[in-house]
Amino acid sequence: MHPFLWERRREERLKVAIPARCHPLEDGRTFSTVTLDISSLGARILSDCFLPVKAGVRLDLHLSDDTPLTLCSKTVWCKKEPRFNRYEVGLEFIGDRPNCQALKALLDRWRRDPFSVDFPPLEVEPSVVELS
Repeated sequence: MHPFLWERRREERLKVAIPARCHPLEDGRTFSTVTLDISSLGARILSDCFLPVKAGVRLDLHLSDDTPLTLCSKTVWCKKEPRFNRYEVGLEFIGDRPNCQALKALLDRWRRDPFSVDFPPLEVEPSVVELS
């Protein structure tokens, strides 16, 4: 790999779509989303709305059981993604060490055997994308 293309992450992100509910703390709205990639330190998600940098966000990951895994996070970056007519948002998980450790254990298990973790089906409505 070219040294300039190396991504400086403290932990590898897995490209896995996990359904989630996003709760921006500043305005009280809630929306369904999906992870685009994730680690125990943060995630990249899709959002229909702009989330300002440093905004507090509660993210409820809907894993294979009925109880969501709740993680507190802050927005690190947010950019418009024209292909999806949505925003991509980078979240950094803060606090919640037990929940981050539980997520790390789940992702480690998934890395070893992708079929060992049964994520629920996605319930996020896709945006209409016009092809030209």
